[in-house]
Amino acid sequence: MEKKNVAVDYSRFERRQKAVEPEVPLELVEQPRRRVVHVRTKLPYKALLTLALAAVSMIAVIISYNSVWTANAVNAQLDRDYQQLKAEEQQLMQQEVGNLSLREIEQQARTEYNMNTPTQDQIVYISMNGTDSAEVYHQEGFLERVGNWIADLF
Repeated sequence: MEKKNVAVDYSRFERRQKAVEPEVPLELVEQPRRRVVHVRTKLPYKALLTLALAAVSMIAVIISYNSVWTANAVNAQLDRDYQQLKAEEQQLMQQEVGNLSLREIEQQARTEYNMNTPTQDQIVYISMNGTDSAEVYHQEGFLERVGNWIADLF
């Protein structure tokens, strides 16, 4: 008897195994039935709507904040320009007043406005016996009377 190595004889074992187990076609082998389950996922519409509403609200807040910030920047620039113009106006008024002399004013009144100094017959002096006094008559309007009435209550 011939001695063979087990590793070499392995092919013989495979042949023998095939001879013992006949090969069955796949069609004849009973397949386990698969249960078909149709799962419908329910979309969370309320959550999606809430997220969309939150996103739109955030965008609206960002846009309005940007509008306010832009308006504030423009307002600050206009305020700086206004202050600068007021300072320039004050400076020009001081220069104008400093440049005018009484002689120039008199000359301008004579030439441009055709004004003359008054003569002696145009000047009238009034002398009064007694003390000097003045009375100012002022008629209050309706709102002033109501305001004074309320002030008098307190």
